[in-house]
Amino acid sequence: MLTQILCVLLFVAKSLQDNGPNSSQMCVAACQSALDSVTFGTTVYTDDWYTGYCEDTLKWESTYICSKLYCTPYQIQRGVDYATLACRTEVHVDVVSYPDVIANYSDAAIKAMPMLEYSVEPPTDIYNVTIIPNRELYDLSYRTYNEWMVVEKAHADYRHLRNVWVLGNRSSVWNGQSTVCIDRLSVLSKHPRKHPSCQRTPSSVLQVSLRQSQALGQATHHSAGNLWLSPPGALGFTNQHDQIWTYVTDRTGILAVANFPLLWVFAGRNDVFLWLTGWNFGTFNIFHRWIARVATVEAIIHSIGYTYLTVEDGGTASLAECMKEQYWYCGVVATISMSFLLLFSIYPLRKSVYELFLGLHVGLAVMTLVTTYYHIIIWDGKFEPYIWPCVAVWSFDHFVRMMRLLVLNYKALFLRHTKVHAVYNQDHDIIRLTFTPSYHRQPKPGAHYYLHFPFILRAIGNSPFTMSGWSKGGEYNPETSVFEKSISRIQEKGNLPSTEIEVSSDSNGSLESTSGPIKIHFVIRPYKGLTAHLRNYILKTGGTREISAMIEGPYGETHPVFHYDNIIFVSGGSGVSAVLPYMQQYLHPETYHSSFSSVTKHIRVIWTAREGAFVRDVIDRELAGAASNSTVKLDLYVTGSSPTPVKDDTLDLDRFPGHVDLHYKRPDIQTIVRQEVSDSVGSVAILVCGPAQLADDSRKAAVDMIGAGYDIGYFEESFGW
Repeated sequence: MLTQILCVLLFVAKSLQDNGPNSSQMCVAACQSALDSVTFGTTVYTDDWYTGYCEDTLKWESTYICSKLYCTPYQIQRGVDYATLACRTEVHVDVVSYPDVIANYSDAAIKAMPMLEYSVEPPTDIYNVTIIPNRELYDLSYRTYNEWMVVEKAHADYRHLRNVWVLGNRSSVWNGQSTVCIDRLSVLSKHPRKHPSCQRTPSSVLQVSLRQSQALGQATHHSAGNLWLSPPGALGFTNQHDQIWTYVTDRTGILAVANFPLLWVFAGRNDVFLWLTGWNFGTFNIFHRWIARVATVEAIIHSIGYTYLTVEDGGTASLAECMKEQYWYCGVVATISMSFLLLFSIYPLRKSVYELFLGLHVGLAVMTLVTTYYHIIIWDGKFEPYIWPCVAVWSFDHFVRMMRLLVLNYKALFLRHTKVHAVYNQDHDIIRLTFTPSYHRQPKPGAHYYLHFPFILRAIGNSPFTMSGWSKGGEYNPETSVFEKSISRIQEKGNLPSTEIEVSSDSNGSLESTSGPIKIHFVIRPYKGLTAHLRNYILKTGGTREISAMIEGPYGETHPVFHYDNIIFVSGGSGVSAVLPYMQQYLHPETYHSSFSSVTKHIRVIWTAREGAFVRDVIDRELAGAASNSTVKLDLYVTGSSPTPVKDDTLDLDRFPGHVDLHYKRPDIQTIVRQEVSDSVGSVAILVCGPAQLADDSRKAAVDMIGAGYDIGYFEESFGW
């Protein structure tokens, strides 16, 4: 309820702000607009168009006489004050006084003045006398200006409500519910161009219906709108075809730029809205990608539209003239940059060469923002409120990142880089990294870090990796994982109790303060990009090496899976790294120096992997303790073409009687999850980290079982970036 009230109050407050001429000022403005196309003998326009307009005496006299005929005294006072104030504040020109002009014209003289009639084609004559628009032309101008005012106000409301929408949807600060604050907005603006052949004057209202739903539906609301046009018949157009093209072109340009703040908000690692909403980075990333797609399509339509209108109006010569204007060619570069951003963000590129993707993404994003700024600069700051929030969000994000790096790597300031022990197992193609940060509080499951290796050849940049576990004190032996200690622990103490487990922390929750330095572990499968460089770098010294590096984080969130009676972990490939910290927390609560409780009675781990060697290595080490516990059941699926790299005797499954099942096939995830849920007693948590198809199948099974009445909590970890 608080969210809804906030939306309404903010909207009303914004609506009360001045967004241009109000209704009492519009009458005089309509007279000005009706005479815009007329050239008077006193018209002397140079590069400073505004100064020439304010000094055009006959145009102002004609505007005043028009106002006397069609406006009330109150409207004249308000309108003239507004119009003349603009000339004084913008170009410091005092226009001719209204009382002085009216005093020179009697009623009879006004009646004898020539009348300007509406014409599709603009008048070509030069008038050396005062001229008055007839009633038809004035009424058309008034309607045109009225519609322009409506959409001008809608632009400001759209910008404001867009930000309210971010705060209002599923905000954990209030009630976690989605609130739709906007339904239908008019977002079209009047856009005079400085170059004569580029000038269009739209006046009608094109509306976009924007409706939000949950998750992906919310992210794609920009592209789900309905477009329609109001009846034609406005000033500034010679035909309906040009009118429609201009409406669509202006609308898409404004929407593209208006989406920029949201685009940057949903891109940051350190974002106030990320903390306020309670969403994870994966959800924000969905919004970021879809808003980027919609904004890029809008920018392309905007660019194509004005290219077409300019060529139609004046041919290729006119287009060549426009290309000399800074705002024009900067707009072209901005659209091209956005298009390449979209092209270079495809998942195969992000997956295989993340560092190349990141470098291109940042570079093109900077180019887009800078060239867009110089594209809209001709509007004297009108659209800059869409640009500066992007700079603020980006600056804040990088400032927090620098603070995180400083805290975790402050010893680097004294030329003592973060100690990283790296081991590469060539037989199993696995890299294991052990970081000893300068300082770190208690790690939590679900955390991921950005690892920086500035001194590895060509591995400039950083990549995100999910933490696979942690240890404290002593020297870490890369050939003996902390998880393997669970075997001896179970032999000494028996299986973990199936009832509630609780471990209390020390006063400040810091491992380093009581048990020596904390170590953070990563299990990495090298592919291309940074991980391939890292593998080759380690191999130069025989497979084990100390590396100077930095760590940034933690990011991510810990899911409350231990609040459920049963847990189903579903992972694919290296996604098993997301499962390992939860298993450590469950099997080794003594290593977790924060309050930890669990009501979980049964855990099932479903892990699919292409390479059997990878499965063998992890089951022999990180998952050895889990496989030895009676409350844990492991289902391993090797999906590679040949099972020869892995044999039952190689895995030595006899060590884990009844707790590990090995399969050489692709699992039917939906069937397995449904069966496991139906066989479970009590509530069930499902945590998934793996390829998109694996997540889709798990989600579908969870939805089906929720519909069948089962108590299920579903959680996903980001598998790709």
